[in-house]
Amino acid sequence: SGTFIIKADGTCISNMSFIPPGASEAVSNEASATYKKEGSKLTMQWKGAGTTEGTLDGNSFSMDNEGMKLVYKK
Repeated sequence: SGTFIIKADGTCISNMSFIPPGASEAVSNEASATYKKEGSKLTMQWKGAGTTEGTLDGNSFSMDNEGMKLVYKK
């Protein structure tokens, strides 16, 4: 589960909790990024990491983060 917050100041925050394969306990992760918006496309530059592209569609936001498909709904 998780949240993805897109702020008007050009930053965003991702909070995720998940259980990795073979594990018995959840792992939590928070990451922050700056983003550029072009139409419905957001390009995020993660702090200390690479870039990810996502798409805004009405009340949902989706992205493919290194093969993990994430969809957030408002």
